[in-house]
Amino acid sequence: TPASYTWTIDTILPTVSSISPEDVATGVALSTSKTIITATFSEVMDKSTITTSTFTLSDGTNTVTGTVTYSSTTATFTLSSNLTSGTTYTATITTDVKDTAGNKMASDKKWSFTTLGNLTWDAPTTNVDGTPVGLTGYKVYYGTSSGNYATSIVVGNVTTYGVKTLSIETTYYL
Repeated sequence: TPASYTWTIDTILPTVSSISPEDVATGVALSTSKTIITATFSEVMDKSTITTSTFTLSDGTNTVTGTVTYSSTTATFTLSSNLTSGTTYTATITTDVKDTAGNKMASDKKWSFTTLGNLTWDAPTTNVDGTPVGLTGYKVYYGTSSGNYATSIVVGNVTTYGVKTLSIETTYYL
């Protein structure tokens, strides 16, 4: 009998099916460990095409350094240092990434997120009369106009706090 052969031709372009942090997310927490950004693809990709040249992060002016790894269908960008508070970052995956059949994405995948604004203060050690301060924690008051601090949050016994309830492009007074 004659030999027979079967071929499958893959012409389906890969896409990014999910991302983290989410697109236009605000209040992304800063971490003392290295922050990671992930992108999951719609299919298995050619690992050699997913690099720091094809998966990048920028603060709008500067490229953020880090390492890129790929496993299963997920690419992970691990930062070399922590992100800056109150900053908007844009992650990009370029069309130079390819699936295992050599198909490129139809267009770059870009998404942005904003990190949490950190509030930091110096803890008092003495009262006005010189006696030791016996604080058990702090309550931070804030508002959108000077002298009007209608909102408060109990932050505990810390001197740095990531305020999660602030809106982008709004001036706050604390």
